[in-house]
Amino acid sequence: EVEALQSILMDDMAVVTGSEAIDGASHAPCYQISVSPLGDGEETDPDGDESQTARLGLVFSHTPTYPDTPPLIKCRSLKGLFDSELAACKAMLTEMAEESVGMVMIFDLVQAAKEWMRDRAGVVDVVEETPEQITARLEEEAERRLKA
Repeated sequence: EVEALQSILMDDMAVVTGSEAIDGASHAPCYQISVSPLGDGEETDPDGDESQTARLGLVFSHTPTYPDTPPLIKCRSLKGLFDSELAACKAMLTEMAEESVGMVMIFDLVQAAKEWMRDRAGVVDVVEETPEQITARLEEEAERRLKA
């Protein structure tokens, strides 16, 4: 699982030690994955919204019986996150990990953290519509307004 994550996340994943690591995680290395609200190719809001430049450090370490027990998890602010936000994110990830016992789950936890960051920053997924879809949607909206 770690090798697969490293090949997917590349520079966003690194081994961490010392204060960046998880206390009591002596049986396996601690890894930190840097999570931002924006995906590759997405640009920050031109209004300079700082929440879009925030970065979460998702630190994890496998337990001796992983995946039959959840991994150890720690959330760190790499930029712009408050302690209360880190606690909320960790609680969400811990609950998700407990629900995923028996399966490898780190990638899913990273995706959930990314979604949490996107929600926090108000990043909206842009869905590109074809001209036909736009026309159909506008016609449906016009029909609904006429019926109202």
